[in-house]
Amino acid sequence: TLAHKEGHAHTGIFKKPFRALNYLCEWWIGVFYGIVPNSYSIAHMKIHHRWHNDVDDVHTNLDLDRTKLSSFFIYVPRFTLYWMGISPFALLVKRNEWKLVAELVYGMAAYYGVTLLLFIWSPTFCLTYWLFVHTEGMVLLCAISYLWHAFVEESDPGN
Repeated sequence: TLAHKEGHAHTGIFKKPFRALNYLCEWWIGVFYGIVPNSYSIAHMKIHHRWHNDVDDVHTNLDLDRTKLSSFFIYVPRFTLYWMGISPFALLVKRNEWKLVAELVYGMAAYYGVTLLLFIWSPTFCLTYWLFVHTEGMVLLCAISYLWHAFVEESDPGN
């Protein structure tokens, strides 16, 4: 997805004179698909790629038996905390990575602040057009993430 591409582009997708369009997906388009700004680029690149789905990764499934459906239901809350930015926040605080914590909190405050304003304005609109897509994106990407890493072996996580 564009959010994944943008998250991997350390210097941004766009070059001069279009550099102002960098982070367009995560901060504008992505929010309509349920992406919390700064969460994906930080949690995916600074946590997931750093630990490659190992046990220090906040949304690893390496410790689960991926041949059992019950393991998926254990994984869903783990991915939910990751997608909402909560578990990356906790890990980065624990590791004293304050610059990343600040960036993550900035995006979370913006997203959840808009959520609150939308809910105050119209709870129905907020639930239907804002929180539904957040939940939908979370569940869809949870399934993709779980299946993507389904064949990683604990004895050889780099396979």
